[in-house]
Amino acid sequence: MPRDLPVGNGRLLLNFDKSYNLRDIYWPHVGQEIHTAGDISHTGVWVDDQFAWLDAPEWQREMVYEKETLVTHVTLHHAGLQLQLIFRDCVDFYRAIFLRQIFVTNQADHPREVRLFFHYDWHILDTAQGNTVLYDPSEQALLAYRQQAYFLMNGQVGSGTNAHVGISSWATGVKEFNGSEGTWRDAEDGVLGRNPIAQGSVDLYKRSLLVLRTQIDYNGAIIAANDADVEHFSRDSYSYMWPRDGALVANALSHAGYSEITRMFYDFCNAVLTPDGYLLHKYNPDRSWGSSWHPWMDRDGNPQLAIQEDETALVLYSLWQHYRVFDDVEFVAPHYRTLVTPAADFLASYREPHTRLPGPSYDLWEERLGILTYTTSAVYAGLDAAANFSAIFGEEELATKYRTAADEIKQATRRYLWDEERGHFLRMITVDKNGTIHKDATLDSSLCGLFQFGMFQATDELIERTMQQLERTLWVKTQVGGMPRYENDYYYQVTHDLSQAQGNPWFICTLWLAQYKIACASTIEELHEALPLLEWALKHALPSGVMAEQVNPFTSEPLSVSPLTWSHAEFVLTVRWYIGKYHRFAPTG
Repeated sequence: MPRDLPVGNGRLLLNFDKSYNLRDIYWPHVGQEIHTAGDISHTGVWVDDQFAWLDAPEWQREMVYEKETLVTHVTLHHAGLQLQLIFRDCVDFYRAIFLRQIFVTNQADHPREVRLFFHYDWHILDTAQGNTVLYDPSEQALLAYRQQAYFLMNGQVGSGTNAHVGISSWATGVKEFNGSEGTWRDAEDGVLGRNPIAQGSVDLYKRSLLVLRTQIDYNGAIIAANDADVEHFSRDSYSYMWPRDGALVANALSHAGYSEITRMFYDFCNAVLTPDGYLLHKYNPDRSWGSSWHPWMDRDGNPQLAIQEDETALVLYSLWQHYRVFDDVEFVAPHYRTLVTPAADFLASYREPHTRLPGPSYDLWEERLGILTYTTSAVYAGLDAAANFSAIFGEEELATKYRTAADEIKQATRRYLWDEERGHFLRMITVDKNGTIHKDATLDSSLCGLFQFGMFQATDELIERTMQQLERTLWVKTQVGGMPRYENDYYYQVTHDLSQAQGNPWFICTLWLAQYKIACASTIEELHEALPLLEWALKHALPSGVMAEQVNPFTSEPLSVSPLTWSHAEFVLTVRWYIGKYHRFAPTG
């Protein structure tokens, strides 16, 4: 469409079209860097529960300049709405500031509320990729940016002592992706969503909750995935209840406000807990034992536990989170003697004698036996949860026992699992019968458990140093991006070029990085650093919103099972973390 009414100052140039849509924004060089890609940035008006965009055919338009200036004088009249609008648009002589002054004339015979809506279709530096739009509550303004280009949007109603400066109604969102038109459609009911994160992320949050429900059996089993194709790779399926996956899914659902489904899961765990206080590798939905490849005897013929200890610990952690959210003492009380204390007694007693760390068990990836940092973090959290429950039920001696064990494990983690020479926590150690320690220093995304489950604050220096190395080393260097599980991950490996990708990016691992950035944030600006990672999940989900386990690092095609219940749970939890932190920074009232 031909352009009309250009306004500019040699650094900033804006063009409208003949329907008075804003089309082009050039800066800082006229004719070079364009930030809208020529798409329409809409302007609309709402009155008496009716809405109209200014390019609607019902408007009568007169579009001219004020005499001998580069200030527009645009008069618009809508007979049906009984409104006249006069716009004066200009660019400051020297600075890159675009100003709009609007006069509204109510032509009805009674007072009315009129709302104006200004939309910007950003393609900053001529691309929609990597654009961020956020609301800054400290400035009461919106900020759009990509790389070194920033655009601040603000407004004022009235003048003098009656002036109100700042934006109180806004919406941000995803466009041109998975069928999304853009958040400008949100204006048509006259109310903007005021969403602190992109609308597409909100949609995926809701979709994730729905997908989670499809993967939960009526008997309380939270199934890891139901995708039979994976059997061709591993000769088995994911259609089991892993207590770890279930606990983390239940935790996300609890924080999203859903208690009934999570109660069924804890009933399941209560029913299958062994007399010795631990949960087995995995279970069928009917509560029978699932298949397992973990042996009950080591290579020397000595008995060993064929378990992943974090699975037992995380059920206690998740149950405590459930209690914190719902204050559901009537539900928890019957499980205290049959689930909480037996499991906590096991966690407190199953310890490696030389280090006093948790005893050896299999890792969360089900690949190696040893003393895992992730498992250690989970055991700490499980014991801390049990101590809290014991205190609530008046058993101070037990509370002290569990808390002492947790404190000992934390101290041992600093002593034996931190590697000062490498500057990060170890993935795992093994300890032989003589007390000799063997280190596995592989950088593994599961080290995020150290702050996720509360053993350390995300701002602890040791965590910061570890996370810096994790992100620097593991982040996939292709256009797809994302975080794999660990260095040189073989599972469904697409490339052996480790300079490009240490492994395939997983949704859960990428979202753990987002959780770290949220946990560290001390300002609204720092908090928004997590948004691109949420948007990564949105971008690489299927058009339906379904998230797989992992994606191809070159094509972003889904790999392994889809949907992976855990992927959707981590997305839900990450959004809850983000919103919780956001409300700490946002002004009230």
